[in-house]
This record gives sequence, structure tokens and C-alpha cells, in this order.
Amino acid sequence: MSVLCVSTVSLPVTCSPCEWSPWYDTSFPTLGTPGGDNETYQNIKAAGHKICDVPSQIQCRAEKFPNVSIDNVGQVVQCNLAKGLTCRNEDQSGPLPLCFNYQIRVMCLIPTTTRHVTKTPCQEICFWSKWISADYPEYGPGGGDNESIKSIIQKGYDICDNPVAVECQAVHYPGVPLQQLKQTVTCNKQIGLVCKNILQIPPICLDYEIKVKC
Repeated sequence: MSVLCVSTVSLPVTCSPCEWSPWYDTSFPTLGTPGGDNETYQNIKAAGHKICDVPSQIQCRAEKFPNVSIDNVGQVVQCNLAKGLTCRNEDQSGPLPLCFNYQIRVMCLIPTTTRHVTKTPCQEICFWSKWISADYPEYGPGGGDNESIKSIIQKGYDICDNPVAVECQAVHYPGVPLQQLKQTVTCNKQIGLVCKNILQIPPICLDYEIKVKC
């Protein structure tokens, strides 16, 4: 018996593509203390925007100075990868301590379609051998016909040693059930076929052949 297992293997993705989000500007600086500008992830989501939960990078800028680094705009701000941007009026200097209007964007992993591993169940592929007659009946009380699986393999026939089924018949009576031949024989998948002269009347075995299902 041969066992065939077929599977379609889906290899894991080896890279994680990323992209920058659009610039978010969901709040406008409020006056006074406390006051300021908050472009936190929480506020951005509350405003209805979709933003990834765990961005890999963040960029912050002042709306009026888009090409100036956040470190050079002259204000104290928190541009935090974990939370977003926070600017507090009370942290600013000058006659009118007021935060600029800020914007942020984040880099997120691009969602990819999950590829599933599809496996078909293992299928047993069985086949019948040809009819085999590896022995010829020997005369005498100790004789008979030995078409055992072990003997057939020892004589060089290519059959499995653990078949799932066996069929037996007399060479000269093909298709005739063993019961109708009126001889005492052993025919099973564990042994194969064995016929002993001493069990027959008259005491001579017919010539038998077997085929096995592997």
C-alpha cells in the first residue's frame, strides 16, 4: 500500500512593506492654560481617521513651516512614536505663549492578504499485483503448494510484505471460488496461500496462485 500526501505549501512573506499615512491635522490650537495642540493617535481616531495601532515611524511638522524640522521651529513639543504629538501653551515662551498648529503622519505596515496552507488528507493508493504462482505442488505427506507472502518475496517477486487484501485461486480453475475446489487451504492477507497434501483427499494439492493488494 502506498500513501500519498499532497499539500500546497504557502511560503511565509519575508518582507513587510510600509507606507506613510497622509498628514493628519485634526485639532486647532486652543488658547490659554491649559491649552495647546493635540495630534495624538487617540484624538486622530476619535475624529474618524484610520491609523495603525503600532506605527514604525512618526513625523511632526508645523503647518506654517512644513519644511522646517520640528526641532527648529522654536517651540517645546512632544513628537512621540507611542502617542503622537502634544504641544502645551504653558511650555512656550514669549509674550503670547501659544502653540503652532501641528500636523503628523506615521509609517504603517501595509496589510497583506494572508495565504493559507491548504492540505488534502493523506490518501491510500492501493493496487493489485498480477497473479503469482511462485511454487509448484510437491508430492508426499510433507509436500504441498506454498504461495506464502514470505516465500514469494524470497523468490524475488516485487510485492509488499503487508498487503491489505489477498485473493487466491487454482491455476487450472481460474475464477472458481476456493470453497468449490473442495481442498483445505489457508488464504489470508497475513500469510498468503498455503496448501498441505496431508489435509487433502486425495492427498495432493492443486497448483495455486495468488494476487495481493498493496
